[in-house]
Amino acid sequence: MKHILTVLLLLALGSTVTVLRAQNSQELLARANQQYVLYENAKGDNSTEMYDHLYQSYTLYSSLLDAFADPNAMEAARNRLIQIYPALKNAAMFFSNMNNTQMAHQFGMAYILLPKNQAFTGGELRTDEVYPQIVYNTGISAYKQQNMDDAMLCFTEYLSTGEPDRAKDCIIFLNMIYMSRHNYAEQEKILQRAISEYPNTMDFYYNLINLYIST
Repeated sequence: MKHILTVLLLLALGSTVTVLRAQNSQELLARANQQYVLYENAKGDNSTEMYDHLYQSYTLYSSLLDAFADPNAMEAARNRLIQIYPALKNAAMFFSNMNNTQMAHQFGMAYILLPKNQAFTGGELRTDEVYPQIVYNTGISAYKQQNMDDAMLCFTEYLSTGEPDRAKDCIIFLNMIYMSRHNYAEQEKILQRAISEYPNTMDFYYNLINLYIST
């Protein structure tokens, strides 16, 4: 009898937790919708408030993508983020052109990371020809702010696009990051790649020789 009561109690607690999570999801969704409406009302004036509402709505909707207790909230958030995605790109480009490092980094990372979420494995969020440039600019912004994890992600992402324009610069930055972190294995890999792709750039040979001497 005690075992039966324990099982029933656990089931009741589990149901309560699920209901609470669903309620929290609906509250988050309501707040996200409010921020989105405020963004829509301010859209076009390039004001601080407009971008703040855009980013707040993005953050709130993104937090709902793993709200498994409330699939309706998940789907609503997913659909809204598909609408928001082009605005994230425009914001990243705008702040990059304005040399606003912090905001360019903030919106650039949102633009880069959102399509990688498992909720968008169907390819609903498509990038275009400006994607590599935004990725590079975001990497530079992250590097200037000493956010090396984001910088490393962006420079690696740029190389994965196959775009040649800034590939050499990305390799140089990655080499410096790996060296500063004493990540000699990755530094060796990136320098070997650099020598393979840019055999006439002697600095890469010198860097690799110095790496071998120091290790």
